[in-house]
Amino acid sequence: MGGLPGETVHYNALGIGTESGAAISSDIRAGVKLLDFQMPENGELQLDDNEYFMVGDLSYSFDSRYWGAISKRYLQGKVYAVL
Repeated sequence: MGGLPGETVHYNALGIGTESGAAISSDIRAGVKLLDFQMPENGELQLDDNEYFMVGDLSYSFDSRYWGAISKRYLQGKVYAVL
């Protein structure tokens, strides 16, 4: 999970960052070529109070940089690690 409710997320093909200083390096350029995806643009997204920004850690991750924020109602499970 890269962005929490209420945060502004800045993202590109190399990773994401938030206003609170969180940063996740996740370079998906190799996966974009391998899977013939369109490279996500540099972007900024303000998350609503019930939205999360999901980020994969593999070069071929298909995550919120492509499909946007996800509503809390679609999340299930328990947190097992906080980094």
